[in-house]
Amino acid sequence: MFEGEHASLNAIHRCVPSLCPKSLAWGKLEKAGGYFLATEFLDLGMSSSRGENGRGSGMSLARKLANLHSTPAPVPDGFDKPQFGFEHVTCCGDTPQNNDFSPSWADFFAKNRLLAITARGEKNNGKDPDLRKLVDRTVNEVVPRLLSDGHLGGKDGIVPVVVHGDLWSGVSPPMQFLLLFRDM
Repeated sequence: MFEGEHASLNAIHRCVPSLCPKSLAWGKLEKAGGYFLATEFLDLGMSSSRGENGRGSGMSLARKLANLHSTPAPVPDGFDKPQFGFEHVTCCGDTPQNNDFSPSWADFFAKNRLLAITARGEKNNGKDPDLRKLVDRTVNEVVPRLLSDGHLGGKDGIVPVVVHGDLWSGVSPPMQFLLLFRDM
């Protein structure tokens, strides 16, 4: 969880530095147990859109998100063009998100999101044949029709860009230790 958060914060920070803090380190706490994530200090009480004296970016949250969502994804090692995915597992709450690379948004979304969350639900709650039938139909019929190249994104298809998961969901229960540093 913390390795993925560290990597994803830094990927977002590289695109739009004023959107999120830079992550400095993550790791396991040797004596106390648990894990830590250390980031730059981000003064949430200050208006980040003021742009005065080098403080803030002068951009609204909407502009920052637009910049992030229009930044082309980098080409991952071993590939010749941008891919949908990320080199690290990330988490949505305590749910790990497999981000294996795929050249197709439809395939990535079907496999790594819809089918993955369905499999986790089946593991935790037992199988529901009706639900599985609906998910399989969605994966095989709806997703290709709505998300395939040629349908969205025009003739170029959907272009991989840098995105985020949740912007803030509070501190999740597994997060036992968070360090914030000012002016490091």
